[in-house]
Amino acid sequence: MKRETLQKHIMRRVYYTYGIRVLSNPTLLHGLVMFGLLLVLTRFVSAAHVMQNLSGVRVGQLGHYAYDAVTHTEVWTLFLAAALIYTALSFRIQLKSFRVHTVHTEMMQG
Repeated sequence: MKRETLQKHIMRRVYYTYGIRVLSNPTLLHGLVMFGLLLVLTRFVSAAHVMQNLSGVRVGQLGHYAYDAVTHTEVWTLFLAAALIYTALSFRIQLKSFRVHTVHTEMMQG
């Protein structure tokens, strides 16, 4: 096998390994899940209609409006909204642990 061909094979494996490492990063996976849930949620809920209805709510009636909106919606919409909120909260926790891990690693190396 020629040197150039061998180098191409080695570098291809290095790139594959790096790609797998980046794609398996929990922070990236959280972001992708949140993005996917947001896309699916927009298929069920029209943001323009929500804003239009929200602008018609009288002052002091926002709590009643939110309660009616939650109790009169479909189960799938509630499930998707809950999953999106859960993912966003766990993403925040993931970022905190990532920051702590990064600072700890830098302190150990430097």
